[in-house]
Amino acid sequence: MAAFFVERYVKTGENKLKEPIYDWQRDSESIDGWFDMLTGDEATSTNSYIAESSHIFITEDITLRVSSGCRLYNPKTDLTFEITYVDNPVEIDHHLEIYCKRVV
Repeated sequence: MAAFFVERYVKTGENKLKEPIYDWQRDSESIDGWFDMLTGDEATSTNSYIAESSHIFITEDITLRVSSGCRLYNPKTDLTFEITYVDNPVEIDHHLEIYCKRVV
């Protein structure tokens, strides 16, 4: 099991012209789950969001509120992944499948 942090793009202030300044802010609590690379067969699904994904993060925390506007950060490897799609399979509230791709 791996511990990841969710990063959200939030307003952090304003510049001298009173325009909003946005930056990535990391949640203070980590989320636990399983992280794996998708194989070529899994990554070429008919769903375009899944097709552009390179990795999947599976967590049992169904209360987690994430969307494709968020990112996952792995503190162990210092890598960041852009979330492309979040799925609650069959809406049974058993686990979340978070598809993502590496931010370069």
